[in-house]
Amino acid sequence: MFFRLGRGVVRHPWLVIGIWIVAAVAIIGLAPKLATSSSESSFLPSHYQSVQAQNLQQSAFPAAAAPGAIVVADNMLYPEKFRDEARAYRQRVRAAAGMSSVLLAVGNGLELSRYR
Repeated sequence: MFFRLGRGVVRHPWLVIGIWIVAAVAIIGLAPKLATSSSESSFLPSHYQSVQAQNLQQSAFPAAAAPGAIVVADNMLYPEKFRDEARAYRQRVRAAAGMSSVLLAVGNGLELSRYR
């Protein structure tokens, strides 16, 4: 069987190339279109921290204006031995010009900050 196939390919190379071109055009033309999405929540489970943070970010900072930068800091509430450093970080971020920030009780505590 493969002997006949190989012999046919060698005897008719342009026909084989033409069949490959027609097949490629048909496959590309019939392939489903993939929609682009910048939201992880469309394909990740809702219990993932990144999806929860994104949903909370959208509710805390409505999309009225596109943000220049978004920073998410984890472990802001736990472990407790780092709470002083986490509090100092939050104060510094909130004191910066153009920054708005909110502490979320998700996981070990997320600080969600947005630069306007």
